Amino acid sequence: MGNINRPKLNAEDIELMRKIGEHNFVDMIYIYKFYKTDCKKRTVNERITQLAKHRYLSIIETFIPPEYTVKKMKGYKIVSLGAKGVEIMKDLGAEVETNLKALKNASSYRMYHQCQVAMVCDSLEYEFKNSESKFEVAEIYNEKEGFIKGTGNMPDAVILFRPKAEYLMSPKERYIVVFIEIERSYASLKRFKSKIRSYENAIAEGTYIKHFDISAMAQRVLFVAQTDGQFKTILDKINEAGYDDIDILVSKYSQTCNAPADRIYTNPKNGEKYKLLSNLEV
Repeated sequence: MGNINRPKLNAEDIELMRKIGEHNFVDMIYIYKFYKTDCKKRTVNERITQLAKHRYLSIIETFIPPEYTVKKMKGYKIVSLGAKGVEIMKDLGAEVETNLKALKNASSYRMYHQCQVAMVCDSLEYEFKNSESKFEVAEIYNEKEGFIKGTGNMPDAVILFRPKAEYLMSPKERYIVVFIEIERSYASLKRFKSKIRSYENAIAEGTYIKHFDISAMAQRVLFVAQTDGQFKTILDKINEAGYDDIDILVSKYSQTCNAPADRIYTNPKNGEKYKLLSNLEV
């Protein structure tokens, strides 16, 4: 049954609410990976239920869309901020979605997509911080923060990587900018062409560099296939769309979440595997 008393919030609770506020939605798979990792799942479930009961969080029971699983899985839980969670985040100066009705009424596809974006971004952040990589995540911008009117694109997220302190060669920070696209294979070739041309123009013109007011050593686009089966289709469509002036990598969602600092990213130009921040010259 768990504790039904009003919870005394701790640093882990606040950090979870901050992350949920950034992404709008996370699922229980995300929560098991990043929240109270030294506790059993039952303990985590009871704490989430307690936080939801007192409106710090909101639990939305839905289903995994059928193309992402062998059978339609009911009882899939997605978590967003509750009214009190929103209040706390606003008091801490965070910009969060305050229209809770809009969150609850979002489609299952939209919520599931956002859960995948959250898992990819925060897996990258955690793994690069704790791996032997010379780089770490400096900033993650969500879809709303990364949108620039007139570019023709709305990245699912934009991640800025910087050298770790021990590898910093210059007092001025320079970043590698990675645009995250959680992609569906059924997107049309026309859409892929439009998206790639938009990125080519924005990168050539330094649009995002100016928007974030940073200096960048590289920019690249990461297309993440939502299912393993979609991976080759996305590679083929990118090559058919054609590109010359930008760096593109393609990965599988499962690998990106489990081993994001490894050599798992495919360069469509030559079919070779690279690390995310590798030099892609061929």
